[in-house]
Amino acid sequence: MRRPVPGVRSALDLQHLHSPGVPSSEVRNALPVRFWPPVAGSRGQHNRVALDRSGGPAVTTPRDPALELLPYETPLHPYQIEGSKWLRPRQTALLADEMGLGKSVQAISASEHRDRVLVVCPRVALINWKREFAKWSRSSRKTHILTSAKCVQTTMADLDWHGSVLAITTYGVIRNSYKLLAERTWDVLILDEAHSVKSAEAAQSKAVWGKGGLISSAARRWLLTGTPITNHPGDLWPLLYCTGRTKLKHEAFLKEFCNTYTFQGQLCVRGAKASKADALRELLSEVMLRRTKDQVGLQLPPIDYQDVTVEAGPVNVEDLGVQWVFPLDRTQELTEKLAEERFKVQTTLVDGITLKGLEALAKSVATLRRWTGLQKVHPVAELVRSELDAGMYDKIVLFGEHRAVIEGLREKLKDFGAVTLYGGTKDPQKAIDRFRESGACRVFIANLQAASTAIDLTSAHQAIIVEPPWTPSTIDQACGRLHRLTQPLPVTVRFAVLDDSCDQAVIRLLKRKSADCRKILAQKV
Repeated sequence: MRRPVPGVRSALDLQHLHSPGVPSSEVRNALPVRFWPPVAGSRGQHNRVALDRSGGPAVTTPRDPALELLPYETPLHPYQIEGSKWLRPRQTALLADEMGLGKSVQAISASEHRDRVLVVCPRVALINWKREFAKWSRSSRKTHILTSAKCVQTTMADLDWHGSVLAITTYGVIRNSYKLLAERTWDVLILDEAHSVKSAEAAQSKAVWGKGGLISSAARRWLLTGTPITNHPGDLWPLLYCTGRTKLKHEAFLKEFCNTYTFQGQLCVRGAKASKADALRELLSEVMLRRTKDQVGLQLPPIDYQDVTVEAGPVNVEDLGVQWVFPLDRTQELTEKLAEERFKVQTTLVDGITLKGLEALAKSVATLRRWTGLQKVHPVAELVRSELDAGMYDKIVLFGEHRAVIEGLREKLKDFGAVTLYGGTKDPQKAIDRFRESGACRVFIANLQAASTAIDLTSAHQAIIVEPPWTPSTIDQACGRLHRLTQPLPVTVRFAVLDDSCDQAVIRLLKRKSADCRKILAQKV
């Protein structure tokens, strides 16, 4: 039987959490020790000089041989130390630093003296989290990677709960396995890319916030995401409700902080209420810490966004994957279907459309979107081929939405060692490592959703968004894979815009809505 965690209740159970006050002296004493790069010494002997909290040398310690697999030569930045210090005493917290500032490192540092740590992350980030703990943690925890419900069942039965444990799993796994994981008490629960659990109705959200969910078994719950708002302020309700920062139920919260309307008996959100931005930031002030690259004084290389117009290339109709009503007359049927969906876009895609409306529109014009993407395969591949042949850059990342588009690009760019990443990729880390480590692999082609979180693509400083997603946060996340701490070069991101298509209107609308989300989250540090 797990030990109950005092004061923890389900967010969906009309109960609240309250973080206790912590003396400042305790917070100071919790500050982790920093390590500077190796000092000069005998050849092959790697030492680190530890600094005490006054900043002077404290002790010289030999490097742990287990950490030789990965470099440990970069100290935490001052803002990362402050982030770790901020996280450590909090029962529930949202670390919302901009992409690329090292949220995982801060969480690892803050959890250093905790025995039982559970990390939930996207599938693509599993191995990266294991590597980050090996790189930054000095704890002797035994690490378990939980990749399936069966693996969870076996591991939970065999674990020695008297020792130190680090378990890393995915949102897909916890949907059906959260009850097993919640049978034990965890000192720290880390939810990476926590915007994945913003919907109160989604199965993985219920696995975290619902009755008997993971939060009920964790003494500390730390959420990490660079995009806490992907649609509107309602995305923040689970966190604010769970921590007791608001007593409003979900619908009342939406009406308070969002412009709403009723359609067919359902409450819909048009956008954020500008007049409530300050009140919302006040609610977030105790539970959220967000810093941008500019605010922490990082001198990152610039990032430049450009549009590149391409002409339509040939398309194999079979690649559309359409269920044809009249299989013998596909040309006529396709022409009529595309004309119908173009009309929907022209009459619906207006500045006042909500993000939810934009997502609904995207689903209703799926054939047009796929057709538009496929038309770009040939011209984008030719553009990339000519630039690589000319030596304009070493590597490039291409982002798409549809598998047929991604595979079409891979086939045309296979001479450059192109690798792909999408939902069905069996070993995503293998593709990521090959792109980073092999000079022969010069092109990385990925689905925007699969590659927009928790991976490092800084071996390239050029990217083309072949198919723009219809959600602004996905664009920000994807660009953040290249523009981050380890990027030494200026980054250029180009949007491939098909001439005489809906691309320009979609991109313009997404940029405006992305700016609206950033205004809500802006805070002084």
